[in-house]
Amino acid sequence: MLKKRGGKLEPYKATVDRLLSEGVWKAVVILGEIQAEGSTGGFTILYEYTQPKCALRSGKATMRLETKPDRQLQSDWGEVLTEISGQPEKRCAETFQIRKSAFY
Repeated sequence: MLKKRGGKLEPYKATVDRLLSEGVWKAVVILGEIQAEGSTGGFTILYEYTQPKCALRSGKATMRLETKPDRQLQSDWGEVLTEISGQPEKRCAETFQIRKSAFY
């Protein structure tokens, strides 16, 4: 009689289950965590383990946040090509804008 071998994921199932219970459902993130613990398993075996558990996941994916008028800040950044002393230079730029709430 053959003895059933544990899979590569077996020693890490407790970690996977803990992460799922903490609301971490992205398999790529979970894979990174268990690989940091020494797992050599790949994405497919993890996906096959977590997929049936998706039904247990709460349906709330986002939380709407409404602020009072003039209490919300939007920040954007990027690279800007400018000229300094006649030479083209690339600089990082950041802008901030106080946003009005959509609901007054």
